[in-house]
Amino acid sequence: MYGIKRLGDAEYVLGIQLERSDDGSITLSQERYLQDVLERFDLALAKPASTPMQKNLLLELDQSTPSDQERTRYLQAIGSLMYAALGTRPDLAYAVSYLARFAKEPGPTHWTAIKHVLRYIRGTVSYGLRYTPTPGPLYGYSDSNWGACVRTSKSTMGYAYFLAGATISWCSKRSSRVADSTTDAEYIALSQSSKEAIHLQQLLEELGIPNSGPTLIYGDNQGANSLTRNPTSFSGTRHVRIREHFVREMVKKGEIKVEYIATADMVSDILTKALDPKLFVRHCESLGLRMPGA
Repeated sequence: MYGIKRLGDAEYVLGIQLERSDDGSITLSQERYLQDVLERFDLALAKPASTPMQKNLLLELDQSTPSDQERTRYLQAIGSLMYAALGTRPDLAYAVSYLARFAKEPGPTHWTAIKHVLRYIRGTVSYGLRYTPTPGPLYGYSDSNWGACVRTSKSTMGYAYFLAGATISWCSKRSSRVADSTTDAEYIALSQSSKEAIHLQQLLEELGIPNSGPTLIYGDNQGANSLTRNPTSFSGTRHVRIREHFVREMVKKGEIKVEYIATADMVSDILTKALDPKLFVRHCESLGLRMPGA
């Protein structure tokens, strides 16, 4: 038998800070961790940037051959940023996922983009996800940026799921295949998003928080939304792979419900592309990201 010593409420776990408020809310952040990252890459005093990536920025594979030291430093930066993007900073997810594609042969332009992300962190280092005491229902947003990758023509998909006032699960990644239309791209994203919804349903049930009804997923493409309910809506979608019809099966079983939302209100847009500062800040707030005391 091992003795157990009670140390009180957790305040710092694996680089994540936990701050409790009098109203019962909890804020998760990585301020100390990110401050260390800024110092490691000599940007602790850099001029802050308003977004992690400039809108419409398109990077290509560099033709020069980086030294082992340059490649290692780039990989270290990506790894450091990835830990934050997966932990408490969904606002970093798209930029980090995009820049990770160039980790094999990074060039000067890629390193400049990395430094831009770090300069954004410099101004938002204390950002955290704030969760309220009342959980409410689980719901999510699914989106796709059709053909976003210039080199492969593959889309970039993203989803975010919410509980207790902030996102609890998010993803930004390149699609596994080329989509031949926006409807196709959005349907692929919905299928991937629905798998995460089912996983979260099961996890919450194990934690004693069962879902009272189907998990609502918002999508901004009417065609893709219709396909989840009516497989005969579009004859041009016969090529869709069987595994991508998972969402349709879950809708039929009543586990998931897909509803339309206007593109302007699509929170997952922040996970599929670089946005202008005004829209970016708006979606950050929608994700539940807050400054301490805000």
